[in-house]
Amino acid sequence: MTGLQTIDDAKPATGRRISRHLLAYAALVGVPGVLVLLALRLPTPAHPAGGGAAGPAASQSGTVPANVFTGLIIAIPVILIACCAVARILRPIGQPKVIGDILAGVLLGPSFLGLLWPDAFHRLFPAELVGVMNVLAQLGLIFFMFLIGRDLEPGYLRDRGGAIALVSHAGFAIPFLAGMLLARPMYAAFGSGSTSFTTFALFLAVSMSITAVPVLARIIEAQGLRSTPLGSMVMASSVVGDVTAWCVLAFVIATARSASPTGAVLTVLLTVAFVAFMLAVVRPVLARLFGEGRRSIPDAATLPVLLSAIMMCALITEAIGIHAIFGAFLLGVITPSDSARIQRAAESMSGTTTALLLPLFFVVTGLRTSIGALDGLHTWLWCLAVSLIAIGAKWGSSMAAGRLAGYDWSQSMSMGALMSCRGLTELIVLNIALDLGVITPTVFTMLVIMALVSTMLTSPALTLIRRRSNRARVRHLDGMRGHGHG
Repeated sequence: MTGLQTIDDAKPATGRRISRHLLAYAALVGVPGVLVLLALRLPTPAHPAGGGAAGPAASQSGTVPANVFTGLIIAIPVILIACCAVARILRPIGQPKVIGDILAGVLLGPSFLGLLWPDAFHRLFPAELVGVMNVLAQLGLIFFMFLIGRDLEPGYLRDRGGAIALVSHAGFAIPFLAGMLLARPMYAAFGSGSTSFTTFALFLAVSMSITAVPVLARIIEAQGLRSTPLGSMVMASSVVGDVTAWCVLAFVIATARSASPTGAVLTVLLTVAFVAFMLAVVRPVLARLFGEGRRSIPDAATLPVLLSAIMMCALITEAIGIHAIFGAFLLGVITPSDSARIQRAAESMSGTTTALLLPLFFVVTGLRTSIGALDGLHTWLWCLAVSLIAIGAKWGSSMAAGRLAGYDWSQSMSMGALMSCRGLTELIVLNIALDLGVITPTVFTMLVIMALVSTMLTSPALTLIRRRSNRARVRHLDGMRGHGHG
């Protein structure tokens, strides 16, 4: 009888929990979504007459040197040593390696090396060499996105689906709304006539909403949270949130690259058709090719075939009109997760990508980041406002969603700190926006600083929250002991 009563009592409790999640979801996701649609219908703000050229920062000009190859094999060791040195310096204060790589890129760029030693900067990074480095960096980005797709763990999503949906989508919707609202005065101050307000606002909103899953995974590992309920919840929420962000970004890129709404709709339809083809046709073929049966390919052919497939998928999505990274990412998602040969190939690919090609991406980003573009108190105040709004919206929305999902204040604050980590994923979005001419170099620099600050805050904030929670627990236990003796 007791067991039956327990089951009967559990049903209303489960129903109340689901109802609470639905109400919280409507408040934290539905309301911001409606407000975003209303914001898009407001009159377009005027951009400044001298708004500045959008697109990539101006690079050095000159004739093509005969020793580009020599220059490349000189520059690459400098880049790798700088990345390792800065990462080593920051390691004692709990910063992930990606922060060292990003800072090394900024230090080697015009904001530091170009300012202190202009001749060395121009000799080390002539325009022609930067072009070659950018090609290698883009290849590294494609391979890295494939690895991200492979690392998505469906197991994260099986438990506590309602809480995961609430935290992930609230952590996306509210920062997205904040970005849309911030875009209006920001477009008036720093916009350019070469792009529409809608495209500018959508890119800014996505940049406010993103979470860096790869960096987050490393921080969770370093903090000893990987096997904890909090760590699993945050990883699952960040994965769902980032998939949402990539889908929105694909639509925004289609809009930015199309001259008409019809072209944007066609791009979206082609993207949907490509995704369906990959799921229905390519995934079963991959399972046969990389399986253990008679139709599988030889082990020696696994890596070449996989690399060719990655670049072919990247080429298709680039031709469709979104971006090459989406094809590589989707291929990573659908590759068989239980294939030992793919795992070995991915490990081989990961070493070269993370050790050689990604540092080039950070340096190319650093070469585009010009602190000198923030030329005055007004611009620096804008940079401060962007950072505060981005961190506050992401942290606050994730913390509120965690609290409504049933976590205590300490866990919810930790959830907000972790979800606010942006890192490499943010830089990918910003470089795409700069390449498309959607944002100016000034806005690019502001958002790079925001990404750096938000990522650097994560580990110290977690340590502070943990210490505060431990002190509160000790005080509570002392109080219980004192009450018992009394």
